[in-house]
Amino acid sequence: DFCIDTYEVTAASYAQCVAQGQCSDPHAAHAACNYGRREDHPINCVDWRQADAYCKSQGTRLPSELEWEYAARGGAKYYAYSWGFESPDERTCWKNTSSCPVGSFAPGAFGVHDLSGNVWEWTSDWYGDYPWPKPEGSMKVLRGGGWSRRLESSFSSTLRNRTQPGSWGSHLGFRCARLAKDAVCPFGEGA
Repeated sequence: DFCIDTYEVTAASYAQCVAQGQCSDPHAAHAACNYGRREDHPINCVDWRQADAYCKSQGTRLPSELEWEYAARGGAKYYAYSWGFESPDERTCWKNTSSCPVGSFAPGAFGVHDLSGNVWEWTSDWYGDYPWPKPEGSMKVLRGGGWSRRLESSFSSTLRNRTQPGSWGSHLGFRCARLAKDAVCPFGEGA
């Protein structure tokens, strides 16, 4: 059992973390970076370490790749996209010139918004054979597709992407997760 944030972390929430000295300034060199510009949009232009630090400052963590996909597929419903099987048109932020305010579209599975589209999302896992993440590696897993994508297949709940942990861009953000209260994991916390 786990809980995943209903929304992607916003630029405003990330700014509060920076102001409290718990997070570092994002890489905001591009006009499509939201920090200091669009507070209700997802924070973007952050690398994996910054995303990880933010979640830890909130007493949470980045979701595992498996948790992320479970939420996006609606658990045993095996949705093609986080909202079901219909086309992404009018259901997610895509084919845009920038991200959209979080929650601009109806929620998908489990009431979670923007699991498909808006920004690619960092996960905690190293890239490797799915669903068995490597204990270490050079690339972290991204999920969800981003606002600049033009192909419907980019938003599939099963699509995997990867990049180095130090990478960042206006297409890349995150959300946090945590174990559900009193959940027991057979392999230890976060397994």
